Amino acid sequence: MAKKTLDELRIEIDALDKEIQSLIGARAELASAVAEVKKASEDQSVFYRPEREAQVLRKIIDRNDNLLKDKDMAHIFREIMSACLALEQPLNIAYLGPEGTFTQEAALKHFGHAVSTLDCGSIDEIFH
Repeated sequence: MAKKTLDELRIEIDALDKEIQSLIGARAELASAVAEVKKASEDQSVFYRPEREAQVLRKIIDRNDNLLKDKDMAHIFREIMSACLALEQPLNIAYLGPEGTFTQEAALKHFGHAVSTLDCGSIDEIFH
């Protein structure tokens, strides 16, 4: 079997990227539908359910059997989930310290980059 050329490989990558984009779009549509169900339910108080996200990430890591490391695969899905959750209801995350600190970085790592962050000067300010 002949080796594929660089152009052939890039064409295959472009086709996969298109499929991935379509699947992410389908996931976003489902997340939007989930938001509608949550809005219609009696308990509208909690949109963000960390235990559900932990379950999803655990399943993703458990079935990860490709070249990407578990942490990298989890990071990709963390960002997809963050963007989809923002469709349901954007999260506002407060953190201690000025913008650009490790606490902001930790908040973004944990919640994804689709959240809004607010830098606070004290722990008391975070909780008020």
